[in-house]
Amino acid sequence: MTSTTEFTGSSLLQDEKVVLKDYVASQRLGEGGYASVFLVKYVPSGECFAMKIIPNNYLMGSESLIIQEATVMQSLEHPHVVKLYKFLQSTSAFYLIMELAECGELFDLVIAEKYFREATARLYFQQLMSAIDYCHSNGVAHRDLKAENLLLGKDNRLLVCDFGFCSKYRTEGEDGDDGSPNETLQPIGTLHYTSPEMVTRTTGSLAVDVFQQDLWCAGIILFFMLTGRLPFSGRDDEETLHLIQMGSFSFTEEEEARLTPGARSLVRGMLALEPTERPSISQILESEWFVVDIKADLFPHRPELKRGAAFLDFSTQHRATEQEEAAIRKAFKKINIDGYGDITRDQLRDMLTTLHGKKVSAEGVSELVHLFTGKKDSMFVTFKQFHDAWVIRDLAHSSFKHSDDFQLPKIIDTEMDGVERKVVRQVRTAFDCVDELHTGVIDMNQLKRLFERCQTDVNDEEIRSLIRFFDEHEVGNRGEITFRMFLKGVVSRDMLVRHPMGRKLAAATNLAALYRYCELRESVRRGVFVSGVWDNIVKKLMKHADRLVLIRDVVNMSDVERVYSFCYVGKSAAQTTPLTMSATPPAIESEGCFLTPKDLSHNALLGSSFCTSSIPMLPHSTGHAGQYSNVNDAHHGNLASSYEESSRWAESLKAGSVSPPQRTIAYGSGPTPKNQVTGTCTIDVLLSSGAFEYTLVRFCRISGRTHDFHEAVAYVAKLLEPERLRAMEDTLPRGESVLI
Repeated sequence: MTSTTEFTGSSLLQDEKVVLKDYVASQRLGEGGYASVFLVKYVPSGECFAMKIIPNNYLMGSESLIIQEATVMQSLEHPHVVKLYKFLQSTSAFYLIMELAECGELFDLVIAEKYFREATARLYFQQLMSAIDYCHSNGVAHRDLKAENLLLGKDNRLLVCDFGFCSKYRTEGEDGDDGSPNETLQPIGTLHYTSPEMVTRTTGSLAVDVFQQDLWCAGIILFFMLTGRLPFSGRDDEETLHLIQMGSFSFTEEEEARLTPGARSLVRGMLALEPTERPSISQILESEWFVVDIKADLFPHRPELKRGAAFLDFSTQHRATEQEEAAIRKAFKKINIDGYGDITRDQLRDMLTTLHGKKVSAEGVSELVHLFTGKKDSMFVTFKQFHDAWVIRDLAHSSFKHSDDFQLPKIIDTEMDGVERKVVRQVRTAFDCVDELHTGVIDMNQLKRLFERCQTDVNDEEIRSLIRFFDEHEVGNRGEITFRMFLKGVVSRDMLVRHPMGRKLAAATNLAALYRYCELRESVRRGVFVSGVWDNIVKKLMKHADRLVLIRDVVNMSDVERVYSFCYVGKSAAQTTPLTMSATPPAIESEGCFLTPKDLSHNALLGSSFCTSSIPMLPHSTGHAGQYSNVNDAHHGNLASSYEESSRWAESLKAGSVSPPQRTIAYGSGPTPKNQVTGTCTIDVLLSSGAFEYTLVRFCRISGRTHDFHEAVAYVAKLLEPERLRAMEDTLPRGESVLI
């Protein structure tokens, strides 16, 4: 039966017997909350189909959802998405005539076998990701992926079904055809498949990405196939939600021994607590575990993935196409991450260690160097030598110790391609400070020796915590850290400021300057997470009245947030004229504040997901995650720099004869006072109260130069350093600081 591409219902609805006159129903295949599925035969051709029947009395005004499901399904043409042939309507029900899945549900098959072998789980996961990737590329999010919604057709071909809650993507701010608001970011799903951000989001919030929700569900399904159980399953719904919020799951000892590191790493990555820590769909498709035994025709919607075995195979013609030349250059750059012209022995060793998953011998590195250059003791490999080894001498099919690991596709799949070269060199120098013998890995004994040389007091548990942070997915061998792990931990995951040992490691190596930069960047962009209630935090800041003068106290902005305005006197201003100012703020009428609690309602509170994207340089902005508008440097006016003007301006602030900068409702966009002196600035310190007496301290520039604002933030962050370290240690269950 050919599929119908349009709704076959009519405004003049007919009785069910008339609409279904060509179909004969037999057994019931399944039943859900609002629909039943039957096996039916299409009489004219004798073909069998699955018919989903949705009675009108179950809809309660939700006919649009049924029409949306049918419309989306008819628009999708993919081998792993169940095909909709016809969409009918009678006076009593809607009918979806769909492809018949003869082998039942994936869920039942997993339960019958207790769990899948890794190869079987990979096969079905590859098909699932192909379907998800196709749907997402067409702007469709499923929103209710689970093992029960994955069917098995002929030859156990996986089919994604039940698009009843799917969303067709619309651009932000665009309403639907019926005038309804865009709800594409409102995930709907099953409890055990719910993501942490979905659990914690505010009611009515549009802050959850439905496409990420689909990938989270795919991670749950992969875990279920590999273990036969769900990762987050408490004794009741409340405990299950708590486990999801904490990201608390683990493999049993038997599962750890049975599953490969690649499988465990992918699952842990997909089920990471923070959305920004999870791999994207492209990273999943390119991961080493995923691409094993993958079929060339699995992604018909991705021409670049249909190249098959002939791509990067130079064994016959010994010449490369333009695409293959680009792939070779990309692989070369992946190895040469330091940015030098040639590949060094250390870089080859690091790549081999990453691909092999554990430390490689010096003989293995020398063997590979010999294959590239013809000499075992060569220190460098040029691009021409690298290119010719693959294309002319067919290195891919050569026999050497690490031939299974060192292949172009696997090299290209490695991470850390976008790190600034000078930062990589700086981090490598630090790595080599610990790895004195250039073994390619760092272990606990090497870290001990480093801190002993620097006379830094650390204990074994602190070092183990540091190793666990770098080896986030536990793919390392016996607690060893490769250079790639070290680089990712320092650069991508901000280890220096997110782990209590970061400051000590920076001081023991050459990373002290990078530590100060990261600390300032994190303080400006995200704030400082500290231990202590906000009253104690403010009292501590007010003790330093020579540098911080409280000029506005805005209390009870909301139940969870307070704002305090300070005049900061920078190093240059303090050295020019020592100021003696009272820390007592002037009396301020309640109407003096232009900001109401409602205006702060959109602030990120503790427990929200913080932005983690790295930036190459500190911005001119100050507000957290773009929530506050910024003061442009063009508004600085004529800044006075003399001794007299500096004193007069600071004293007038203290006396109240000069009002603090007026703020509009945008909060932070007011003009800079023309008589403000260089070396001073006005900042707002925003205190958000959290559970267990934790406080998030954030900063917003009201007036002053960017340089002075950064200096002010760094000064306050340094004052609160003990409280920050204490909070970090308290929230360190696995060696990683998690803002709770």
